[in-house]
Amino acid sequence: MKTDVVVLAGGVTDCPGGPIPTADLKFAHGVANWSLRDLVTTELRRVPEVGKIVLVGKGQPKSHLYTWVRRRGSFAANLRRGLASTTTPAVLVVGVDLPFIKTTAVTQFLEEALKTGADLCYGIVSAGKSDELYPSWPKTVCQLKEGSF
Repeated sequence: MKTDVVVLAGGVTDCPGGPIPTADLKFAHGVANWSLRDLVTTELRRVPEVGKIVLVGKGQPKSHLYTWVRRRGSFAANLRRGLASTTTPAVLVVGVDLPFIKTTAVTQFLEEALKTGADLCYGIVSAGKSDELYPSWPKTVCQLKEGSF
């Protein structure tokens, strides 16, 4: 069964030259600099279980990888706009700021989340593992009774 994906790409990041849309940030990927939008949607497209990819954000980039929905209003309004463009019973929602997203991680998360039958599943990674894998990447850490995530 396929799962559609909504990629929320409406944020802005402060950079030395001034604020730019987070989706337009460039990362070295092999020999080329790719935007976060391209990195995330390309990796998601490699996941066999992923159906339609809906990208909600600024501008109007065109790509065969996703369906574009223009960002308008609040976070909740944009999430609703993205969800309205999906067609599957289950939907994966991700932010565009995931430059290290991997096909295997998405596949595993979808398998585990769908098995639960829950209405909502949220993936978290321990702060220690995140620091180990991506030491220089800024993170938001939350303290739970099971540890820091």
